[in-house]
Amino acid sequence: GGGGGGGGTPVRARANAANLSAGGEEKKEVLQWDSSKKIWQISQPEWLQKLPKEQRFSLMRKVKAAWEIEDQDARIKSLAELHEKFIRTFNISIEDASSMIWYVFLELKIRQLSSEK
Repeated sequence: GGGGGGGGTPVRARANAANLSAGGEEKKEVLQWDSSKKIWQISQPEWLQKLPKEQRFSLMRKVKAAWEIEDQDARIKSLAELHEKFIRTFNISIEDASSMIWYVFLELKIRQLSSEK
C-alpha cells in the first residue's frame, strides 16, 4: 500500500466498511445456531474455503500454534501478527481475518471438550 492523503479518521472509515459488509449479502457467521437440530454449528470462513486445501491447513496450523502459546502477551502478539498478515496477504476485511482466528479457536475448544468426556 502506501500514500493516500484525505481527511477522516481511519476509525471512521473502518466503521463504514463494517457497516457496508454487514448490510450486504447474508454472511455466514463462524458460529451459528441451528434451530432445527438445536445445536451450534461452526463453519469455516468463506474466504478460507476458497483457498487450496494445503494452504488452508497450513494457515490453520499457524493460528492453532498461536492459540496454544502459554504466555498471554506472546499469544496475543502472535495472533495479532497473523491477523494483520491475513488482511494484507488475502486482501480481506478485519472481520474476515478475525473470523479465521475464532474459527480455529472454536475447533480447538470443541476438540478439548470432546476429549475430556
